[in-house]
Amino acid sequence: MFEANSTKAIICDDAERELATLDERWRERLWNLVYSAFKQWKQEHGNREPRANLGMLSDLVTGPKPIPFDEAEPWQCAGFLTPCPTALAIKLWEDNYPPFSELTSAVGMRFVLAMLICRFKDSPQDCLFKAHRYMNQMVAMESIGMKLLDEHRTAIEAQKTRRPAGKGRGKQLEVQKDEKYKRIRDAEKALAPKTTPRALSKCIAIDTGLPIRYVEKARKELAKTGGS
Repeated sequence: MFEANSTKAIICDDAERELATLDERWRERLWNLVYSAFKQWKQEHGNREPRANLGMLSDLVTGPKPIPFDEAEPWQCAGFLTPCPTALAIKLWEDNYPPFSELTSAVGMRFVLAMLICRFKDSPQDCLFKAHRYMNQMVAMESIGMKLLDEHRTAIEAQKTRRPAGKGRGKQLEVQKDEKYKRIRDAEKALAPKTTPRALSKCIAIDTGLPIRYVEKARKELAKTGGS
């Protein structure tokens, strides 16, 4: 019994930390929104013959006691073995029930679970444990998502800072290319009168110290542009 209470206390403490930024007024408002979605689901999909699980030994013999549909809580109409609000929240979230999905998309499912854990601390331990596990998974997923987002932002910023350098580098390469082409033009003018056309590129390469393939490519480009 002590261990069960200790586990519940840990779960509730974690949930309280998740809600640290929400005062009682906002917690109550969140509960009203969640309960409204619960009630809508009950009217649309709830079991019309709900039974309360009172945890009594007699229930093992006679089965859970039936209760009027109008008096039953939404989670008592979901057919759960141990009805509780957190179990219904998880069910509606997994089923993508639209009114509930819209709410969790706006406020975050982990905050909804944290609020329900804190509000219904006396729920069965297995319900609290499952809700706590889901809550922690969502916290971890959000943390991973934020890390990936930060990495993406960092990559974008790095790309932005590289762009000016890239432009500068491109301009520098253009200047170097122009200088090499000028050397090739000057060498060609000086060597052409005394060199056969077949050997001219090789002689220019030797004279300028540039690779012969580079010289041949440059001469073709210069020929197309009239040597400019």
